[in-house]
Amino acid sequence: MYKFSVGLFSGMVIGAAVGMIIDPLKDKDHKKLTKKKNEMFKMVGQAIDNIMDMF
Repeated sequence: MYKFSVGLFSGMVIGAAVGMIIDPLKDKDHKKLTKKKNEMFKMVGQAIDNIMDMF
């Protein structure tokens, strides 16, 4: 059950990130997206590290 929950959470986060990247944007919003994307992937990596450290 634990692996299923982690997989579900990871898939949800990665799917949201891919959806944001694929969605067509204005040029002005592109820089904002790039910055937020980098922050998001950093946060996801930290969350996965924390989850793995728990076990």
